[in-house]
Amino acid sequence: MSILNRKLEREIIQSKGLLAAIIAITIIGGACFVSMIATYKNLESARDDYYSRCRMADFWIDLKKSPITETDRIKTVEGVSEIQERISFPVVVDLDGVDKPISGQVISMPTEPTPVLCGIVMKRGSYFTADRRDEVIISEKFAQVRRIAPGMFIHLILNEQRKKLFVVGTAISSEYAYLTPPGGIVPEPLNYGVFYIKRDLAEDMFGFQGACNNLVGMFTPDARRNPEPVLREIERRLDPYGVFAATPLKQQASNLALTGELKGLAVTATILPVVFLGVAALVLNVLMTRMAEQQRTTVGTLKALGYTNGQIFAHFVKFGLFVGIVGGVLGCAMGYWLTGWMVNLYSEFYEFPRLVNDIYPMVLLISLLISIAFSVLGTLRGVHEVVKLNPAEAMRERPPAWGGQILLEHWRWFWTRLDFRWQMVFRGLFRHKVRTIIGLTAAAMGSAIVLLALGNTDSLNYMVVLQFEKVLLSDFDLSFKDEVGEGALDEAKRLPGIMCAEPICYAACTFRNGNHAKKGGITGIAPEARMTVPRNARGDAVCVPSAGLLMVRRLAEQLHLAEGDTVRFTPVKGLRVEREAPVAKIIDSAFGLGVYADFEYLSRLIGEVSAISKVQLKAQQTAEERAEFYRRLKEYPKLQSVSDIPEQRTMMEADFIAKLKVVTVVMIGFAAVIFFGSILNASLISIAERQREIATFRVLGYDPMEIGAIFLRENMLVNIFGAIGGLPVGYGILYVMIWQYENDMYVMPCVVNGFSWMLTVILAAVFVLVSHVVVQRVINRLNWSQALAMKE
Repeated sequence: MSILNRKLEREIIQSKGLLAAIIAITIIGGACFVSMIATYKNLESARDDYYSRCRMADFWIDLKKSPITETDRIKTVEGVSEIQERISFPVVVDLDGVDKPISGQVISMPTEPTPVLCGIVMKRGSYFTADRRDEVIISEKFAQVRRIAPGMFIHLILNEQRKKLFVVGTAISSEYAYLTPPGGIVPEPLNYGVFYIKRDLAEDMFGFQGACNNLVGMFTPDARRNPEPVLREIERRLDPYGVFAATPLKQQASNLALTGELKGLAVTATILPVVFLGVAALVLNVLMTRMAEQQRTTVGTLKALGYTNGQIFAHFVKFGLFVGIVGGVLGCAMGYWLTGWMVNLYSEFYEFPRLVNDIYPMVLLISLLISIAFSVLGTLRGVHEVVKLNPAEAMRERPPAWGGQILLEHWRWFWTRLDFRWQMVFRGLFRHKVRTIIGLTAAAMGSAIVLLALGNTDSLNYMVVLQFEKVLLSDFDLSFKDEVGEGALDEAKRLPGIMCAEPICYAACTFRNGNHAKKGGITGIAPEARMTVPRNARGDAVCVPSAGLLMVRRLAEQLHLAEGDTVRFTPVKGLRVEREAPVAKIIDSAFGLGVYADFEYLSRLIGEVSAISKVQLKAQQTAEERAEFYRRLKEYPKLQSVSDIPEQRTMMEADFIAKLKVVTVVMIGFAAVIFFGSILNASLISIAERQREIATFRVLGYDPMEIGAIFLRENMLVNIFGAIGGLPVGYGILYVMIWQYENDMYVMPCVVNGFSWMLTVILAAVFVLVSHVVVQRVINRLNWSQALAMKE
């Protein structure tokens, strides 16, 4: 081993505590890079494989009812390569031993297992058999949570008929990789499932012989790049049969959620590793600069003995290589473990045939190279200070540092009010500007990550509060297959334990303004409605105009409408005659592309008298009343689905938000590593430089705790101000990340509660106090008599 390598080994051992702090930050940076990128690739690979295996469609067309002979004409549309018709309806599930009626979706499938668009992947049991006609295949997660296995029977209410079906198997489909109920944000496998039945059974039960109400299709490669003209032509040809929606793949609910998650991962994988590795480089810069100054005479001697600048440069760069290699390798290992944890977490929300923690050698290699690059970068300033010295100058002791007045000393009214300890702290900070700036930067990045984690939870909590405490104020929502009259509302009011019932009229339609068109719907609510209250993005209630439409801004922008403009629309049901209505008010909203109108005004506008699509109920029930309520609902005519709003909130908070809080704790733990690494590095270097000063205080009678308090003040000042400076940075990162999830279904507002702002700064102070325990132990063990004996 060469002399320089022995010197390197000795100095690494001597600086093991400082290097460990820097390596810890490097490990987290590398782990974030590996875990985020690998998880992204795992999800993307699982999605692509799933879509290919199930032959995921490029578009969906929802119809009222169309003959199959007419839909065959769609195959001749230029840009359509394949088309397939289906029968699909919302369904109510009546499970034995379960009082509550459960909502779901029934979809027809071929009797024989032939390749189809949006096919299924069997998980348990088998595909349909020739033994019986009344067979069903159930979505896997619903079957799991409801403990339904192949060989059992279930009851579905199909077109107002209670039908007993034999469960032959369970399956998953790429169409429902992220399975949420209509209008939902997160999966509810306990209360919503998909049920696949034979085509001939669906035709008989719904009266759809030779007809369909749902089309799925594939585009040609050219049309896939620009699908809108093709979809418009399909809508035009099918217009006589009532087109409810034409949905391209990019707007399909499940794909939208999965794509948004991938975009969010990509942004996170870019930002977080840069933060951690950048901080590691800055902290390493402090260490190497100090080491270069400390070894000034040693370097001068080495140069005098004939060692070249290149040899000395390589020697000191090896410190960075050591940090980069050790941190990079351990970061790759930790990243692989984190990837496995994240894959398991995603498996609870997304269904894939295969989602595993694959190893990506190129990702690991890139992570290692990035860690090394940042670490070497952190050594360059210190190395430069060493190399530029000539031997004669380097062999002399460094001249005393400048000791003039700092800026604060010119403000006499402030400076004279400080005791000498604070004066020492401020002089130390101002006279080591680079070290102070790096400490401030590290604290800012640490607090930014804390605020990012807390703000992400706050934003989702805000969505939950907005939806369940301000927008959806009912206890139960009953949706009907077809519009019903006021008699249904009166009957709902008489259900057990119901205190109040309000009607909703929903008119699915196509909005048009010049050349701009958009599928959507108008929700009609009663003037004094208390259970559906339109809200703006701030959560403030907005009154629905007595005449005209209240429209969400995102939809207005897509249609190029402003307040006072007139929009044309054609209802899908009833009299399919084009209507006109003024846009009375435009609001910002967090949910969907909603359009609201007065209930009676909308009824007159579409030519229907008191057409009720949904009834919202407010309940105060005993256990006996609720059981009877559920029993009556199962016999309710034309009932399409039942939504238990309080239960939806409970499940969302207990499942989705609870898991998000675990992620928040992990992120805060990562931020703590930044604080600890930066504080310990700066403090231990400062102690090493100020040993004579500390020894002098001991001679004067100060105990170690009083001396440690000076270092605590310094660290607290730097890190609290740094943490405050990092708050807007964290908010900015959060805003960019949340923006990636914006879509037509919802827009998550970037919300950070006042408590989270304060908690971020409080946690910064806690990290300082915890770090100070180590600093104080070093001060307590310092041999102050030996420090005084040191020669100048």
